[in-house]
Formats: sequence, C-alpha cells, structure tokens
Amino acid sequence: MPEFNLEQMSENRAQLLIMVQRYLAGAATADERKFLESYYDFWEHEENVLDQLLIEEKMLLEEQMRANILAGIEPKVKDNVRRLWVTPFRISAAAAILIFCLAGIYLLHQKDRPPGAVQTVQKDIPPGSNKAILTLAGGQKINLDDAKSGELAEQAGISITKSATGELVYTATKNGSSNSISATNRMETPKGAQYQVILQDGTHVWLNAASSLTYPTSFSGAERKVSLTGEGYFEVAKNAKMPFKVEVDGQTEVTVLGTQFNINAYPEEKTMNTTLVEGAVLLRSNDRSATLVPGQQGQVNRNGARIELINDVELDEVIAWKNGFFSTSSASLEMIMRQVERWYDVKVVYKEDIQAEFVAKLPRDLPLSKLLHLLELTKQVHFKMEGHIVEVMK
Repeated sequence: MPEFNLEQMSENRAQLLIMVQRYLAGAATADERKFLESYYDFWEHEENVLDQLLIEEKMLLEEQMRANILAGIEPKVKDNVRRLWVTPFRISAAAAILIFCLAGIYLLHQKDRPPGAVQTVQKDIPPGSNKAILTLAGGQKINLDDAKSGELAEQAGISITKSATGELVYTATKNGSSNSISATNRMETPKGAQYQVILQDGTHVWLNAASSLTYPTSFSGAERKVSLTGEGYFEVAKNAKMPFKVEVDGQTEVTVLGTQFNINAYPEEKTMNTTLVEGAVLLRSNDRSATLVPGQQGQVNRNGARIELINDVELDEVIAWKNGFFSTSSASLEMIMRQVERWYDVKVVYKEDIQAEFVAKLPRDLPLSKLLHLLELTKQVHFKMEGHIVEVMK
C-alpha cells in the first residue's frame, strides 16, 4: 500500500495535482482519497500551506484544475460538486482555485467536521424552504406550507389552488363571470422562505425570502397591476393590449408587455434594482424614466431622484436565488451576510470591521454551519453561531 507524505507531495506539485484530478473524477484509490481528505483537514488549520503549494505552477493549477472542475468530468461530479471561488482582497487567484477544488471535495463527501471551524452551540440552522402566508380578500389567512394540494378557496369566479408541485395557481372557474369584480390577495414569504405563484393571466412569479406580492385574483381593464416588496422574479404572460405593471415601494413602477425580469427592492439595500432578462421594460420613478434592454439593470436610489443604467449585468448571478444559489462575481462580506440573514432567518453581528470581497457560487440548500464553513476557507473571516445569532470576526 503506497504511503503519501505531505512534505514530499508539497514539493511534487504535479503529482498532487494529478491526485486531485483523479479524486474529482472518481478514479482515486482508497489511499489517495484518504490522503487528500486528511490533507484537507491539515490545510484548513495551517496558515502557510497555501504558500507552500502555490509558489510555482499557478498557470497549471488555473488551466487544468478549473477546467476539470467546471467540466464536471463525470455526471456524478457534475451533479454534486457546487462551485466555490471565494477571494478576499489578499488571496491570489491560484489560491482561490485551490479553495474552489477543496470545497468541491468537501461537498462531495459531506463528512463530519471536527470542532474548531464554525462554532455551534445548539442545533444547526437548516436552509430556507417553500413557505408563505396567503391573505385573501376579507382578511382570511392561509398557511401555504401546511395546506394540502388542491383547491384552497374560490373568490370572484377564480379558483385558488395549491398544485402538486407546491405553486399557488389562480384559474377561472367554469361558473365564473367575466363581469365578476376582482378581489385583492396578498402573498408573503417570511425570512427563511420562498414561494411561487401563477397569476390568473399565466404570469409566473417567484418570491424570495422576506418579500410580498399584492395582486388581483383576475385582471381586467387597460392594465395588469401588482405591488412588490422585497425581491421577485417575473415571467410575464404576453398581452399587448394589457400592459403588466409592478409597483415597487410606492415610488417606482416597472411596465412590460411580456418579458422576464428580476426586481430587488429590499429596504436594507442601497438601491432598488430591476434587471431585465428578456424582452423590454419601462422603468419609472418620480419624473424620471428609462427603458431597459436584456442584460441591463436599472438602479433607482432610495429617494427616486435618479435612475442609473448598468450594462452587461451577470444575469446568472442576479437570478441565482431563483435557481438555488448564492452567486456573485464581486460582493462585500456585508452583502453576502444580508442574504444569509434573510435566507436562514438569523441576525448577523459584527465583532470587528472586516474588509473582504467574495467571488462565489454557493448552494442555498446547505445547513448554515456548512455554508459559513465554506466562507471560512478564505481564512479572512470566522463565525460563531449561538442560537439564531451569527457573530462575524477575523
């Protein structure tokens, strides 16, 4: 049985790289897997190992390791490896690639971690899930996560049902009249939750955590109008004769005919951002307006006095939450932790000022301790969990 020595492997970087590639491809021997997992534990708690490994052959690491991980190599790896590329200001690109690689190893095996990384005092906090409260016209509230599939209510000739896959769906009943007066409903997601609704016209809306959507049970007249707080992704059913309008925080309005777009209007964020994925939208705020094209983001400051257009936005990052990820090409620690607060329903407390920027794609289905552990791979930030309070420190 071969033996692997950490010091020798550090000197022979090409051999170590080959072993990592074999591991990710599912072709490593039991001894190689055991060595890499042991090495991962050692690297995690050793300050200088990155320097030992990355003095030379940085281009080889970047070109071969990133290509292999992103390619997935085999379906099993492609399905289970979650991309992680976390870069604080003082960490090199090659170091980030190694973090990226070792995070993939970590997530493939989900092995129990030894004490010392993220400190937990009680049970781990699970990720958010599909939960929402539906408020009907008249004030009746329905807890959608507890409700069984099937019809929940009927209002103004519209059947309100929970589908087998969990969406809330509005459809006209056979006995419904086109002259029926529409009722107003409201769907709210708490922190640690998300939900989907398909409106009577076929428009599909995804609501992120700590958000709400107010809408009529059916649309009539010259326009289709809804109101949003928080964050939502819209796939609007086309109807050229009846534009679709989203009112945001009472001061901004997004008008579309049929398109896909994301609105982020959380009150704790500095701007209200509308990002266009497909089609065209007209953005209005006070006496200002701007038309967006796909790939553009319109940012409205909080007093509505200015609209700034951002070109060539990374659309995958903007809608990553809808697809089950935290994703960013450049985000401060505070921005990442605001998302963590909403998705895990926790309070984040900073014990000291930490200036770090992250490039990351992290799954939203991880327990909180495992997500924080991956962020700790930068060695620029550490966390302590106590109940629903997360303390951030260097």
